[in-house]
Amino acid sequence: MTAGLRGGVLAAGIAMLFGPLAALAAPAAAPDVEVEFLPPVEHSFEQVYGTAEEAVLRQAIVAAVTRELKGVPLPAGAVVRVQVRDVTSTRLTLKQQSDHPALDPWSSKNLGGADLAGSVEQGGGTVLASVTSQYYPVTLHEGSASRDPWGDAYRAFDLFAAKLAKACRQLSAARS
Repeated sequence: MTAGLRGGVLAAGIAMLFGPLAALAAPAAAPDVEVEFLPPVEHSFEQVYGTAEEAVLRQAIVAAVTRELKGVPLPAGAVVRVQVRDVTSTRLTLKQQSDHPALDPWSSKNLGGADLAGSVEQGGGTVLASVTSQYYPVTLHEGSASRDPWGDAYRAFDLFAAKLAKACRQLSAARS
């Protein structure tokens, strides 16, 4: 038997012996994350921020929720549903810069942020946990120093995701 063949047989034997244990020790798969923007938010993408920004924010929400729920035990097939009820940019988006060329994209700053609601559901629509969260800085000084148009919204997404993960951990602890 060649060394390559022996190594393959050995690896297959180890997988057969320890495969079931590895599956038990493996972290739970990340749940699907569905993001819905309410109609007024959709309208603001079309009229104010630019439709491309929707995908940017959707990706940021999914990333924040997935990151915070990593390692949190959830039932197989759990789905996270996030509803964006409001979102406001901190800095000018490309569409805003195009629509208002007299505004300085580096100096213009707003009180940005977001208002979100979400739930974790298992098959059949049973809600396991739900939270709401909003973040808007009170003053420009407290707002994001980032030059990214969505600096304060990203902070809102992180706070929402942390709150959702905490609710899921408490649910998991209550089941134990």
